[in-house]
Amino acid sequence: MQLKGLLIGDPVTYQTPSPAGGVQMETFIPWTLVKRGVRRQVITPIDAPEQFQVEATVERRERKAAQDTPLIRALGLAHHWQRLLDDGKVRTISDIAQMENVDVTLVQRH
Repeated sequence: MQLKGLLIGDPVTYQTPSPAGGVQMETFIPWTLVKRGVRRQVITPIDAPEQFQVEATVERRERKAAQDTPLIRALGLAHHWQRLLDDGKVRTISDIAQMENVDVTLVQRH
């Protein structure tokens, strides 16, 4: 199983007897991987009070919504311009650009 940014559970320490007579200790600490701009940061329960976790969740939602906005806008413009072409209100991309007061290259990209 490959984990992608979230390990949940209670912190626990395991003690394993070593063959040489010592004790090997292994500690498990739950963590969450939070994206901060271009960096990723590991947040443990000790580092993250509940309020921070709420803020991180809100930030992730806002970032996802902001990323979709240009795509949705481009798709809306493309459908609008296609309707203008289908209805015969314009005949060429140049006509659309002139009507919308934008450069022809902008219309071509959408």
